[in-house]
Amino acid sequence: MDAAQLKAKRGTVKALLTKTRDRITEECTLQQLEVYEQNVEGYRTRYDNIQDELDELITGDEREAQDDYRFDIYESITGIKVQILDYKNKLLGTFASNLRTNTSSPGTQLSTTSNLTFVPYQKDETFTNFIKRLETFMILKGNTDNKLKVYILLHALSPHMHEKLYNMCAPEEPITKDYDVLVEMLKDYFEPRPSVWSLQNRFICRTQEPNESIFEYATELKKLSQHCNFTCEKCKHCTANAFLTLQFIRGLQDTDIRIQLLQEKNDATFQEFINKAVTIEFSKSENQVMSTTVPTSTSFNVQPTSHQVKENHNSNYMRKPPNSKLETNDGYFSKLAGKCYRCGQENHKANVCKFRSEFCRKCNKLGHIGRVCMSQARVANYRKSHQVYDELPIQNEEYEVNVLHNAKSDKFMVNIHIEDRQFCMEVDTGAALSSISYADYKALNIDNKIFKTNVQMKTYTGETIKPKGVCFVTCRYKRQTFVGKLYIINQDVDPIFGRDWIREISLDWAEIKLLKSEENLQLEEILKMYEDVFTDKIGTIPNEKGCLILKPDATPIFFKPRPVPYSRKEKIEKELDRLEKDGILTKVEHSDWGTPIVPIDKPNGDIRICADYKVTLNKCIQDMNYPIPRIDDIFAQMNGDLASILHPLNQLLRKGWKFTWTGECERSFNKVKEEICNENVLVHYNPDLPVTLATDASPIGLGAVLSHRYPDGSDRPIAFASRALTICEKNYSQIDKEATAIYWGIKKFFQYVYGRKFILITDNKPLTTIFNPYKSLPALSATRMLHYALFLSGFDYTIEYKRTSEHGNADYLSRFPQEPPDVHVPDQIYRFQANQIGTLNTITHQTIKQETKVDPNLSVILDALETGKCLKSLGYENTEITLQDGCLLKGTRVMIPATLRSNILQELHTGHLGMVKMKALGRSYCYWQNMDRDIEEMVRKCKYCCEKQNNPPKVQSHPWEPTREPWQRVHIDFAGPVNGLFYFIIVDTFSKWVEVIPTKTTTTDFCIKELRRLFTNFGICLVLVSDNGPQFTSHVFKNFLNSNGVIHKLSPAFHPASNGQAERSVQTIKNHLHCMADEPGDINLKISRLLMQLRKVPNAEGMSPYMLMLGRDVRTRLDILMKPAVSLVPENKSYKVSRSFHEGDRVQVRNYTRESKWKFGNVKRKEGAVHYWILLDDGRLWRRHVDQMRPTHYGGEG
Repeated sequence: MDAAQLKAKRGTVKALLTKTRDRITEECTLQQLEVYEQNVEGYRTRYDNIQDELDELITGDEREAQDDYRFDIYESITGIKVQILDYKNKLLGTFASNLRTNTSSPGTQLSTTSNLTFVPYQKDETFTNFIKRLETFMILKGNTDNKLKVYILLHALSPHMHEKLYNMCAPEEPITKDYDVLVEMLKDYFEPRPSVWSLQNRFICRTQEPNESIFEYATELKKLSQHCNFTCEKCKHCTANAFLTLQFIRGLQDTDIRIQLLQEKNDATFQEFINKAVTIEFSKSENQVMSTTVPTSTSFNVQPTSHQVKENHNSNYMRKPPNSKLETNDGYFSKLAGKCYRCGQENHKANVCKFRSEFCRKCNKLGHIGRVCMSQARVANYRKSHQVYDELPIQNEEYEVNVLHNAKSDKFMVNIHIEDRQFCMEVDTGAALSSISYADYKALNIDNKIFKTNVQMKTYTGETIKPKGVCFVTCRYKRQTFVGKLYIINQDVDPIFGRDWIREISLDWAEIKLLKSEENLQLEEILKMYEDVFTDKIGTIPNEKGCLILKPDATPIFFKPRPVPYSRKEKIEKELDRLEKDGILTKVEHSDWGTPIVPIDKPNGDIRICADYKVTLNKCIQDMNYPIPRIDDIFAQMNGDLASILHPLNQLLRKGWKFTWTGECERSFNKVKEEICNENVLVHYNPDLPVTLATDASPIGLGAVLSHRYPDGSDRPIAFASRALTICEKNYSQIDKEATAIYWGIKKFFQYVYGRKFILITDNKPLTTIFNPYKSLPALSATRMLHYALFLSGFDYTIEYKRTSEHGNADYLSRFPQEPPDVHVPDQIYRFQANQIGTLNTITHQTIKQETKVDPNLSVILDALETGKCLKSLGYENTEITLQDGCLLKGTRVMIPATLRSNILQELHTGHLGMVKMKALGRSYCYWQNMDRDIEEMVRKCKYCCEKQNNPPKVQSHPWEPTREPWQRVHIDFAGPVNGLFYFIIVDTFSKWVEVIPTKTTTTDFCIKELRRLFTNFGICLVLVSDNGPQFTSHVFKNFLNSNGVIHKLSPAFHPASNGQAERSVQTIKNHLHCMADEPGDINLKISRLLMQLRKVPNAEGMSPYMLMLGRDVRTRLDILMKPAVSLVPENKSYKVSRSFHEGDRVQVRNYTRESKWKFGNVKRKEGAVHYWILLDDGRLWRRHVDQMRPTHYGGEG
């Protein structure tokens, strides 16, 4: 691809960045911002790749312009990232703050979600997705009341779904049911869930479609796995990530991508595999575009001879190697988070910054100032990163070089040090470049970076070779040192010391050795001579016929064919036809034997047909074992104490040791002769004799004895083995140690026992049941036992029990281990169990260990595990309990001593999660008998868990018109009883001035008396708002207000939110008085202190109730420290009603009597913004809030 095409692609990336920047606004959701952030990172990666390719094509003055362009792009990316971080922080901070306010203050709602609207159910939408959107909407709106959630659900349903739900609930109405019940009913109807087996079958059959992208394929796999129930039956841990990763790799269409993914680390996550595959897929598509526009190497078919090689010796200008990225400061974006990226300040945004039209003094660019400029640091980093060697001086040229094994010419060899490692290379003056095979490069054990190269090499036979890459190495020959390019070839070739290195140093030709090599046939001659060996057809063994010898009592077994997925059936049939055509299989019409086939997927997508002879023929064939001899078979070892016996003799062989034959040496020599004559000396392996493997474990080591069982019943040893326990293994229970000895012994003598029948001998009786090949493992077995049992299932064995007194060989070896323990690397099971114990933050591992030893119940189990006793008498299976560093585990759960259970209960109760969640959490980590009962009892006794909180408001209350002066509108209400008293609360809406009067009576006379006193102090208010309490609706109270010219407004019945100012003050006063309950002083003193504090607190505009009510601030004890300055800012808020009715509209209104739920009528007139008078069909006139009304088509005829 030429420079013009690269610049066009670069311009496209810049345009995408501009579009992304324009789309980022304050209205963006958090999910949209995260998508934009990922897009920007992807654009940056694409730009880096394009710019790196462009840098290789440009030279001279144009490089400075490219640097400026790069800095402009990075400055644009910086601005976009800072902008995204600002909006994300704002969204997260506002949401968290409003969420805390919403949960602690039932009278308020999330301000940031007040304008949210919900899109109803769509035709092409799944019901599950609809419910997810709806529940997110209700969370953001603060709707947690069950009834309100039901109303919102009914409102959001489509007419068809609405009708279906009513039919399913008949004869009851949906409003009488819980929200969760309704959702489950709708899910069962619209999305009936198939069986788990069917879902799992769909999942494992899903592969990538021909025109499907990797990202779309991964998304479909995630969707299919949602209800597959991929969880471990034992520990209940989710295994979906492992299944997703396996099926993702297995179902990929591109073999190259699958091979590269299989080389990833085992701990890579599913998302990391997706990212890797998407990156490779994108690179391949880009490479395909480039290959269609860039001329092939044949158009540059220059073949210079040794005197015509064009080489660039100008080393004054050194360009950067390919794939080097511009170094940037990763912390730059985080430092600018929440700040303007143009100036670095926090009090404004970048789009209104006064420096957006200023020029930087450092880079002379528009839009920022010098203290936040990145150009200088980038220029330094960029130029520093470019001070490395260039790639190849000549691109797309072919060089004559002898890289294959030279068979006809003599070899002149030179010894040279490459990166301080001595290496022998062939000096070839006919080779323009120096090269080495990739295997030799790996053998040098150097980690220099390998760069890509377009150079091609041509051998003397005309073969063209493409190097794997080129690296820069430091070479030393005698006292001469230079840095040279070493080309790496991914073939078995000789190391070549070419002319490019010969020019760098002066060789001592006198010392160069001449090596003669034997003449061999040319490769072409060999291939021609043995062409039948290298054909594509399947080879055969001529003149030989194979036969299988059946056991005398063998009977034919016909196993029915196993079902295969329909998606693979066609491939299997084609492969069977091919095998039949090639003569590998012969079709028969009838057979007494029948073996099921096992189709295996090849990396290229084809099918390999295998047969499962394990269930049919293998059982009936006589064993023919021909094990490969080992050194142990030739030089038979004696018993496990050989090292101790030979110690005096081995001392004589040590370097620097004086050879002196002592009496101890004489005794050692005689002992060896006695052992040779002893019956315990090793015998040679005989495949015709039965084999036994005896294992044992002690507190310090493991022992194993491999023996032959002779016809007379005696056992003669073939080999001994022992080793010490690791630190981790010493903490195992005795049964785990015995199981580990079996596992280790089989791995030690794998060559002898695999593929044949053998007898396994142990002195632990429970293990004869656990590892019995004909019995299934108990369901509650420990994890380590399951692991060992799965390992043993691959062997053909029987297990025998032998008493310890008859188990002397293996027992002796385990108590005197010779081999050192394996490297102390805890296995996966050990790490998991240690993590389970470490999860219990309130209790340390040592505490559990100490308390377990003294616990009357657990100490008995601990003793049984350490001594290898049977656990069935204690009520447990032998495989159910395991030991981990002195702590007991039941499966994967830590067994808690009785003295520590209260601490665990307190930890589980943190946050007051409730019974169900506490049980679920406890069952994941810990265990004791009756744990569920203890959790239930604790929750029932918890005071805070038993208390009920106030229900949040259903919808946002209609705000009252703002008042412009004190005592213009006053809200009153009663609070209590609290501690035997009621509290008459009066609140001024303008100044938020609160009056609290304790009383034991709530009569009309008391209210009139206290209001008259307040009217005397502050004047008569214009409007008085109250609820419908009898003291406020009596004729005496109305006459009192009318005589004083006060407008009395009552909140609608059963709708206290309309008197929200007083209701909120009631909650505030009650909460504060509860908190002050234990403080000294009577109630009047507490009220006085509370009111002084409330009246002193400034509002959002900095004005306190004292200042707004009295026109001045009062002096409190806090004024001794400082006096805050306040400013008066008038409150100006507007309110828009979301729904309204007109006179004459047909409506149905809530009925709160014992009659029907709704009454029908017409709107008579509107009162205020949200109140209406309704003339009912029966002639009554009701006043209702808009929240208590809904339109209706019922005409009143029925």
